[in-house]
Amino acid sequence: MSIPAHIRLRLQLEWLREAPNLACASDLAPPEGLFKLDSKPHAEVCLTARRLGLQFEELIRVCLQNNPQVTDLEANIPVRSEKVTLGEADLLLQFKQQWWHLELALKFYLRQPNIDGLAGYFGPNRRDRFDLKWQHMTNHQCNILSHASAKPILEQRNIDRLNRAILIKGWLFQHPDDPRTDEPFPINKHHQRGWWVHQSEVDHWLKEQPANAQYLIVEKPYWLYPLQAIAKPSIDCQQLKRYLAKRVFPTQVWVVLGQGVSRQLISRGYVVSDRWESSDG
Repeated sequence: MSIPAHIRLRLQLEWLREAPNLACASDLAPPEGLFKLDSKPHAEVCLTARRLGLQFEELIRVCLQNNPQVTDLEANIPVRSEKVTLGEADLLLQFKQQWWHLELALKFYLRQPNIDGLAGYFGPNRRDRFDLKWQHMTNHQCNILSHASAKPILEQRNIDRLNRAILIKGWLFQHPDDPRTDEPFPINKHHQRGWWVHQSEVDHWLKEQPANAQYLIVEKPYWLYPLQAIAKPSIDCQQLKRYLAKRVFPTQVWVVLGQGVSRQLISRGYVVSDRWESSDG
């Protein structure tokens, strides 16, 4: 049995407020207190999106709508030039009477042992790479409202000075045999962490887990859910191995202790195909 939707939302908002940003660049940091909650959202407010990225955006909007110092909040503002869309500004808002343009991302990157720098961080879909995403956010997305075609957007709102910020939340996952402790700019050293292993390494990895550990296979729409909101039962190590043997794509696995409402999350990570590094998707 899972928890009610409004309690799930409260726990997700706590995560949003407390979880460290993945990227830490002082000139693009969101202002202090932007995600402070002075009041709880109404009980009838809940997230309706199923796609993970849309859930994240919706969660941020709910948080900002409950901050009394945030006004004039707008989302997904298109910038067009001669009927061609150049891009969208994720969020435009006033905070403490200052205008902010905020770009958002939720990311889950696996660090590949034999590649240094941001280029070594890949999404479960390897076409998603941290260095490429960071370049796109800083060079294009953050500057979209500086384009000449965005001038009417700023004039309509009487914006003469606009601050820019990037918010990237999520997890970074490192192979247990990767000894590196240093991380490249702009990764926040306090980021949320996990592990990843190949399918052929699962037996060895399982031996490193607590004897009473149970496991959850968590599909993508639920990656932002708190453990208390996951209704599906835990499985044992033999059930996990049978399930993984049928999987081709990277699988997010949570390690838990206990049963039912008393379950505790120990770690989360990915099991990937032995050919994952050579795949293009």
